Amino acid sequence: MNNGQNVYQGNADQIIGYCEQIGLQVQAYSNPLDTIMNNLNPIYNNQQSLVTYENYSRYLELAVTSFTTQQNGIIKRKTQSTFVQEFKMLFWRAKTHFWRSPTLLRAKLIAAFILSIFIGSLYWNVGDEMPNQSPELSKYSDVTKFLQNMNGACFMGGTGAFFSALHPMMMLFPVERDIFLKEENTKLYKIFPYFITKILVEIPSNISVSIILALILYWAFGFIWEVAKVIQFILITIAVSLSGNGIGIFTGCLFPDPKRAAQLGPVIMLPIQLFGGQLVNLKSIPKWISWFQYVSPFKYFLEAFGRTQLEDVEFNTIIQKDASFSLVTISPMEYYGRDFGLWNSIIVLFGVAIAFHILAVIMLNCSFFIQIMSQFDYIKCVLYFSLLPFVFGSEVNMSKSQNVFDDSSKGKSCKDQCKNNDDYDRCYNDCKIEKEQPIIQIISITFIVLGLMLILFIIWKRKQVLRLFHCVLNKRTIMMEQFLNNAILIKNSNVLLNQFRKVAKMLNQSKNELIFTQNGKLHKEEDVQIMCKINEKEQYIAISLLGNDKYGTWSGNGVTIIDFNNQLKIWFIKDYEEQQEARQSGLWEHLIYQGEFDEEVKAFSGQWHYDGFENDLTYSGTWILKIK
Repeated sequence: MNNGQNVYQGNADQIIGYCEQIGLQVQAYSNPLDTIMNNLNPIYNNQQSLVTYENYSRYLELAVTSFTTQQNGIIKRKTQSTFVQEFKMLFWRAKTHFWRSPTLLRAKLIAAFILSIFIGSLYWNVGDEMPNQSPELSKYSDVTKFLQNMNGACFMGGTGAFFSALHPMMMLFPVERDIFLKEENTKLYKIFPYFITKILVEIPSNISVSIILALILYWAFGFIWEVAKVIQFILITIAVSLSGNGIGIFTGCLFPDPKRAAQLGPVIMLPIQLFGGQLVNLKSIPKWISWFQYVSPFKYFLEAFGRTQLEDVEFNTIIQKDASFSLVTISPMEYYGRDFGLWNSIIVLFGVAIAFHILAVIMLNCSFFIQIMSQFDYIKCVLYFSLLPFVFGSEVNMSKSQNVFDDSSKGKSCKDQCKNNDDYDRCYNDCKIEKEQPIIQIISITFIVLGLMLILFIIWKRKQVLRLFHCVLNKRTIMMEQFLNNAILIKNSNVLLNQFRKVAKMLNQSKNELIFTQNGKLHKEEDVQIMCKINEKEQYIAISLLGNDKYGTWSGNGVTIIDFNNQLKIWFIKDYEEQQEARQSGLWEHLIYQGEFDEEVKAFSGQWHYDGFENDLTYSGTWILKIK
């Protein structure tokens, strides 16, 4: 290091060659480090220091000249290490972090224990209250009480396992997002190994907590103690936990910070619960919207938990209707419309977990969508108001069907209800209207509310909407927005503004020299003009460049920012006036320059590339913009 700048960074066996390139002679049979440190020490040899601006500038020019030849035959990668290396190091780091934070695992275990005790005490020995099964008769009140308690126990047990895994994972990626983006942008590793190591470290703890929760609840509920049924119950609990784990990670990757994830997470969970089958009979949902139930883990774990105890159970009871009595056989699974099967439900639960983990990886890689989500807090209001009709509609449906066992046709289709009716057509039409009209009204109100909220949103946020469409239609703006994501944003700070003023003053008053390589050749041009304008609101410097080289007159437009490491960086697009001639010479519109400022030599340096040819050595190179 010399005055905060790197003098050498590389292998130790190449340091002598580096010293010769910058004009620093190392004596024979001496330690090269002693020679370098002596020359860097201003007290020892301040006047004779060989690490000067001229030597370093000369070294940079040599590096620019030899860039293409040095890179020939080298396959460029997004990162410098292989997947196996990245996976090993990231897994070791994640495992070390996990074991160094025992309070997290301890908190999960304590929360699972308290939750299981609370739910278990609420449904204590509900399985021992099973009435007489068919062919014996059972009291109607006993059957309704038992089925209601069993359904509630299954729902609360699955909900506890689901949310105990969901909430910690919902905060996992938003909390570490800044660190992840910084490391990923510097190409330390790719997204997939980072994601998979996080999951592999968290899954064993979730499975352990799920097993403890399942055993306590199974004992507290008083379910049938058979080895097969206990194993099935534990397996279902693990599948529910993993699905909650996946949905939690997906929600965390969907939003850029923990605050938004915590606010909008419950809103996303609400429709998943509504279509689970606890608040409304699944067979009474219209077909055009009933598809949503198939992505709800609540639907599958309710059926799976129920089938472990009520697979082949039937109850014979006598129901009074008008002045007559009728013998009714009640099958819990048929009544609730759950005919998917035990093992099918378990397989789908694991499939939901895998699917949401894959979606989480996609969302973690989709930074532009995350940027859109981070700009619009109004989305939260739209989701809340659009879901209100569903909530009230579910309550209305539940209030209308309190005495569900008073009607022996409950849960049957309209064809089955009306097959013995003399006026079949009228009975069928009345049945369809009675079942579908309330839900259709709820859906209609929902879309009306959603449409009104969307119109108000467009009016209120018209500037952001126009900016969004502009970004979608203008690729150049998208690239600039991605570059600006690295800028440090400080609200109400004069320090950053003063830095921008100094930088703008330096650039506006300077005479600049641009050096760049193309196809192994070095090109220089003098008197490159730079004009700057500070954007105080967005906290960046808008720059305009003007120059003339062998291809003709060109202009550049871009931005200068100060990133999280307090490093001055530049990004601009170079456009030639005669685009047709430029294309024939190997250039076209989107010629992108990106680099950072070296305070030691007062120069910007970095790499340029044609748009879409970042990894092609023929269409990329290095450049230096000297500030004189």
